[in-house]
Amino acid sequence: MPSQRRGLRYLTKTFLGALLWTPDGTLASPSSTGKKVFAHYMVGDSTAQHRQQDIKDAKAMGLDGFSLNIAKPDRSFVRSTLNDMFDFAAGQDFGLHISMDLWAAGDKPDPKGIPDYKSLFVDFFGHPAYERGANGFPMVTTFSSGGSDNLTWEDWRDQFAQKVFVIPNLDAIPGYWEFHPGFWEHWGQVVDGLFSWESAWPLREGKGGDFPGDIGPDMPLINGMKEYKKKYMIGLSPLQYKDAYDTNIYRAGDLNLPTRMQNILKNRDDIYYVNVLTWNDGPESHYIGTIWPEQNTDPEPAHYMKLPHKGWQRVIGSFAAAFKGDGVMRPLGGDTVTGAFWYKSILSNTKCSATPEDVGIEQQYLNKPESYETATDKGAYAIVLPQGASGWSMRVNSGGKTDTITGLKGGLNSGNTQLNAGAQSVEILNSAGQVVAVAGGGRCVYGGDACPDCTYNVNPNVVEFTSGSNVPASSKCDEKCTASAGGDWGDISKDGKCGPDHGNANCIGSTFGSCCSANGECGMSTAHCGTGCHKSAGICYGGKKTVDNDADDKEIDKNWPPALVKAICNIDMDTEDTKTLTSRWIQTGAATWFLNFLRERGAERWTDSFFKKVMDQKTLNFDCLELLTGHCSGPGDKLCQDYIPPPSYYVHLQIGNLYAAMDQLWAKMVTNAIEELSTDIKDVVAAYGTPPESKNSLILNMFVGVLTSLAGISGHISDVSPGTALGKFANPLTVFSGIFAQASAADGSVKGITPSELNDNLEKVYGKMFKAVMGQINATLTTVFGGVLPDGWSEDDISPEDYVWIHFAKGEWLNPHLKDEAVNVYVENTKKRFTEFATVTAMKAGSKARYRLLASPSKCMSKEKCADIDGAYFYKDFCLAFGYLLGGGLAPTIPVQIEGKELATLRRFLPDLNGALVNNFDCAPYAALNRDECPAFSQTPLPKKCTDIPEPTIPTGKDLSFTNPMSYPKCYVNFITVPWDDCRLD
Repeated sequence: MPSQRRGLRYLTKTFLGALLWTPDGTLASPSSTGKKVFAHYMVGDSTAQHRQQDIKDAKAMGLDGFSLNIAKPDRSFVRSTLNDMFDFAAGQDFGLHISMDLWAAGDKPDPKGIPDYKSLFVDFFGHPAYERGANGFPMVTTFSSGGSDNLTWEDWRDQFAQKVFVIPNLDAIPGYWEFHPGFWEHWGQVVDGLFSWESAWPLREGKGGDFPGDIGPDMPLINGMKEYKKKYMIGLSPLQYKDAYDTNIYRAGDLNLPTRMQNILKNRDDIYYVNVLTWNDGPESHYIGTIWPEQNTDPEPAHYMKLPHKGWQRVIGSFAAAFKGDGVMRPLGGDTVTGAFWYKSILSNTKCSATPEDVGIEQQYLNKPESYETATDKGAYAIVLPQGASGWSMRVNSGGKTDTITGLKGGLNSGNTQLNAGAQSVEILNSAGQVVAVAGGGRCVYGGDACPDCTYNVNPNVVEFTSGSNVPASSKCDEKCTASAGGDWGDISKDGKCGPDHGNANCIGSTFGSCCSANGECGMSTAHCGTGCHKSAGICYGGKKTVDNDADDKEIDKNWPPALVKAICNIDMDTEDTKTLTSRWIQTGAATWFLNFLRERGAERWTDSFFKKVMDQKTLNFDCLELLTGHCSGPGDKLCQDYIPPPSYYVHLQIGNLYAAMDQLWAKMVTNAIEELSTDIKDVVAAYGTPPESKNSLILNMFVGVLTSLAGISGHISDVSPGTALGKFANPLTVFSGIFAQASAADGSVKGITPSELNDNLEKVYGKMFKAVMGQINATLTTVFGGVLPDGWSEDDISPEDYVWIHFAKGEWLNPHLKDEAVNVYVENTKKRFTEFATVTAMKAGSKARYRLLASPSKCMSKEKCADIDGAYFYKDFCLAFGYLLGGGLAPTIPVQIEGKELATLRRFLPDLNGALVNNFDCAPYAALNRDECPAFSQTPLPKKCTDIPEPTIPTGKDLSFTNPMSYPKCYVNFITVPWDDCRLD
């Protein structure tokens, strides 16, 4: 985060106010002087690249900045989005300011208000890109008052020492539109201006103009702001059409945009700001920018908000230049003509007969919108010609019928054209009859029974005029509603293509992912499953659910063709090849369905909602949050085709197998492994003694480290599964190691047990330690099946939904045989590796602490000779073996190799003897490489650097690697190295 933001958090109120007053030329940029035109920008989770492109596009058309609409200020994407946008805008000379959406912020179950935005203001008011108002202070606008009163605003302003520029939208408050004296007495002291929304469109529910483009409702406010020397921000919008979120309305577009432009310019002396409503509010249809696929993924608006509106940008750019200049609209930049042509794509007589079962949305969104009759069968245009132009004309071709409009002149020209079914194109002719600009290539117009979007979509298609005489090629007039009776999705896609342009091929059952994107490609990303996703050709993301509507969902989910159900339910999961399992997991549609399920329902206690949904349970018979209950089993006798929808069968299969693996891991570790470990530890103690108490913390940490990193798995994998690759166990082993990572603590302890408890009876306390660590499995059930992030994890790093998803993403839990084998591999190898560590620790303790690594250079002991010695291994030009020192006191110490029965005993505890030798040599090779300082025979103590050896490195989850798993952590075996021969150096 840039220092400007970070530092503001700690400033006192007085100093903060002083900083916000900073004059232009320091932090007060963009400039606060002069008229400005903004666009209202819906802040969402679009990509950084797309947000930056929006800023570039807005800057290119002449806008001064964005009003950043923020609903819930604590949403995870808000701060990262603002960081990126402000930093990028600073380099573009483009202003941004926060606009509190107090209407949406107040939504339950977690309502927010003005105080909840404070941290954003504190962090961003000082940013170089933050927009300054007419008084030189940071600008703040709103959508709605959110039920706030003047005292709330007065308190908020005081927190910033009154050094702010507040221009809210208060148009729902009584007395606002009349600019009643009582209204102003209540609000006048806490606002620096007013910002109106509802007047941007024709009249509805007592708010709006008498006709498209009317600014009559704004005039009392314009005059009031002028009287009190405040600033007025007027809204400019092309239309409002919304067919989602329990709303189905139309407020006439037609000539609303150009007429309102002209009326604003007539009154520009008394209007200080214009706000274009909006840049990217797709569900409201009044967007002028690009609707990026990842920002809105709800199915209802996807049926209508896919039509292009960027054609309006340059017309609005011409208006912006006029508003900030002399009031005269001219072609923008180097344009010969600046203009746009727009039209709805269905005629009034169109009949849309699709049903909710066909398209997967409720009937209310398939009906005609309120005020549908005002959407007349006309095209509309706004054309800006050079000053002085006269005698220009426009030739319109609509559905094969041609019409000519004459009398075009310099400045803004607007009006209506005929509109017929078929292709549409327009040509602009100058006074000499030459075609100088054209518009075409947009969507066709349909009538009769043709209803391409399955709904009464009156969102217009906007086409920009371009210079030249070549009319773009016409679109094919063959679009159809892709719904069909019975929901027959067509054949399964073989090439990743899908939807109406590809024979209505279906993505479910393909290996590409089960969502069919707007451009007809199978996949499972938000771009595939969100805006424009074809429900008739796959699975689509239904948006975050705040209220369960299981009955409606089940009606949709039951509507699966028998042939597709059969194909999905017959997919064979009896394979141990993980890539094949992943491919088949995707092919079933379960991967996409489950990912969307988590996105829609959230992760918290997701297994409860899962079983209620797919098994039609009124009361829960499943409980996956406790071990050894037997209440989290797999599908059992329940058939795939009985699940709603069928792909959820495979999700249940993974749930059951993962839970069973936890059960098995507990049973094998806490019973078999502890029993075997206890026997091994007794033998270790008998052979080598008990490790000192001072090593208990190291032992505990190493134990968790081995479990977490899979250290040692590679060393014995062939003993358990001869000839098999470690890779097939990747996901199961990752889950296991993740369990134990949660058990570790930084103070050398394990949750439930401390080093002080490991004082005697070694085999018992090691067993207690095993149980303490294994107890972490129950905590893991809460995180994975309960959807709660583990202790120490943050939603800034990963969402609970993604945390759950990664445990199932590749489908490895689909095969119970692979699960059983993975458990066995894990239990056997962790037990063996820990016995090795206990052995080495014991060998270095007490009276028997004379064990050494013997190392002889090849000049004294050749590779061939080394190969003939039992227990020796040749490595890095040295022959290595484990041994011990004889002698001492007045007699010189002599290194002796471990042989015979003692070697056999050591091999029992260190079965990977060669690996142990290598690990020991690499830990501290100084003594072997510097024999002049560290001689083979010495009557006096050797220098410290000959005998110093590091403590073992504790491995962590970061060391977890399946492509190159470690045999041992560094210095796992760490005896002092001594020379092993009587070879004398020259």
